[in-house]
Amino acid sequence: MIPADAREWLASGRNLILCGGVLACMAIALLPGAAAFFGIRGLRILKRKSIPYLHKTRFYFYRVNRATARASEIVAKPIIVTAGASARMKTYWQQFTSNFKQQE
Repeated sequence: MIPADAREWLASGRNLILCGGVLACMAIALLPGAAAFFGIRGLRILKRKSIPYLHKTRFYFYRVNRATARASEIVAKPIIVTAGASARMKTYWQQFTSNFKQQE
């Protein structure tokens, strides 16, 4: 049989271990919440500081898009016109040769 003195020590030790386990579980449960809180807070600060740069970036992308559209239109327009003329000539040639085949 365990003496009364030892039982008190075992009970208090058990209580301390249970309290430590509960505190550890609470800390583990609070860590993701704290990480989310400070993460969102940091994103808010980042958003406030980055909006002017986003506007500048959007403006430069718009200018680049406009310049490339102009350049591609200048380069592609003659090719498109030539391809269209070639297709028309091919069609005319097919019609011309089919008229001769029908007459034979």
